[in-house]
Amino acid sequence: MVRDIKFRAWDRKIKIMFDVHEFRTHRISGEITWVRGYGDTDKDGIDVHGGGLSRYMNGPRYELMQFTGLKDMCGVMIYESDTVKCEFDDQIRVIEWSYEEACFKARSILGQPYCEPYYMHECEAFEVTGNIHQNIEV
Repeated sequence: MVRDIKFRAWDRKIKIMFDVHEFRTHRISGEITWVRGYGDTDKDGIDVHGGGLSRYMNGPRYELMQFTGLKDMCGVMIYESDTVKCEFDDQIRVIEWSYEEACFKARSILGQPYCEPYYMHECEAFEVTGNIHQNIEV
């Protein structure tokens, strides 16, 4: 099975999300040292977050999120930290990586004990509703 390895990043300073083109990590610590990304264009059509004017940022300024390899029922790509609604129970869930089980899961934001996280393949009817950085109610 082949899937696209894609990332996006949240810029903590100016509060924007952008697609990541390239990133580098420290060879010893593994921490991200910089990111080059492409973002939205402003009203004049100039790419304000990258493109030909590639934008570099230091590691602590942003958070990387990986593409899960899946799309929701509307064809929207699902990334880590996205909020999704599953048609089976209408609960809002957050997409997270589980290190223990080496897979992406959808965890309920309500934290209810009866509401176990879904494995991503268990619910084909997810709909992306936003992400944890741009949705204040999460």
